[in-house]
Amino acid sequence: MPRRLGQHFLVRSSVVHRIVNALDLKPGDPLLEIGPGKGALTRLLAQRSGKLLLVEKDLNLAEEMRERLAGEAKVQVRAGDFLEIPWSEIKRELGANFKVVSNLPYQAATAILIKLLRNAAPGTILVLMFQKEVGERLLAEPGCKDYGSLTIFCRLFATVKSVLEVPPLAFRPPPRVRSLVVKLRIREHPLVDSESMTAFEALTKAGFAHRRKMLRQNLRTYFNGASAEQVEARLEQVGAKTTARAEELSVEQWIEMFRAPLVP
Repeated sequence: MPRRLGQHFLVRSSVVHRIVNALDLKPGDPLLEIGPGKGALTRLLAQRSGKLLLVEKDLNLAEEMRERLAGEAKVQVRAGDFLEIPWSEIKRELGANFKVVSNLPYQAATAILIKLLRNAAPGTILVLMFQKEVGERLLAEPGCKDYGSLTIFCRLFATVKSVLEVPPLAFRPPPRVRSLVVKLRIREHPLVDSESMTAFEALTKAGFAHRRKMLRQNLRTYFNGASAEQVEARLEQVGAKTTARAEELSVEQWIEMFRAPLVP
């Protein structure tokens, strides 16, 4: 096994079938699999999908996959880092609308997720496996410790639900952590428009920068040196407590606060 990439290969067939079933594949559906590894998912995906593009960073594994699937005309294997491949090239292979599945590499999972959220077409289904702690951040609700800026960013682009938790023994070699499979569906329109996205991200990052502090202090700099009282007034406008911390506001309240005028 190429240990330098930290791969843990899925070997449990029951998990494979639940992941593939979560994609709701129909005959002819084009599909992107990121990091197929030794192909635990790939054979079943090839049977159920239309055109299948595999992107594998490890050159040796990519070559093994080409040899193993040489007779599958609808399967293409591309060796390379998904994060470095232009989205336009993926669209050229699969068209604008395709589904996505991946047992994500832990060290690149968040970066890959963000690329998918920013680029995938409305209605796209993503079935992705994360380290459990990261998956729980995507699923978190206001008021819990896992709820943060990544939670909010994800919800701007997609709805999220849990598919299943995967134990270490479902992999070879077993990782030291549990994994979580999450299903996302890209919204028809992001909850914040693209022109405002950078500013909105800056707002949430400022809010969560010091989680133990109240927002009336955390957000003063973001709002150009506003007083604590002015930030409190903004919180009241969106139905939040004046003593609220970042994790207490819902996604909708964060968006409302972003859009609300600052009280003089």
